[in-house]
Amino acid sequence: MNRREFLTNVATKAAGGAVIGLAAGCTFGATPAAQEVQQATAQDAALPELKWEMATSWTPAVDILYGTAQLFTETVSKLTSGKFVIAARAWRVGAWHAGA
Repeated sequence: MNRREFLTNVATKAAGGAVIGLAAGCTFGATPAAQEVQQATAQDAALPELKWEMATSWTPAVDILYGTAQLFTETVSKLTSGKFVIAARAWRVGAWHAGA
C-alpha cells in the first residue's frame, strides 16, 4: 500500500466514522470505522511514520480555534496509532515581519 492509498483510506474511514459518530451521538474513537482504522494501521508495520507541523493563524489564547487544532492533531494520531503525528504550531506576534 502506498502513502496516497493509505491517506485516502484513513480519510475515507475517518469521515465515515465521524458521520456515524455524530448520528449516534457517541464519541469519535468509539465508532466501528475509527476502530477499524486503528486496527489496520497498528497491524501494518510497513507504513511509514510521518511527523508534520501544522501552522495556525491564531494564538493559544484563542482557545476555541487553537483547541480544535489540537483536538484534530490528537485524533489523527490516535486513528493512525501514532504513525502520523501532526504538531499544531501557534502563530507568534511579529512572525510575519522581516527578520522575525
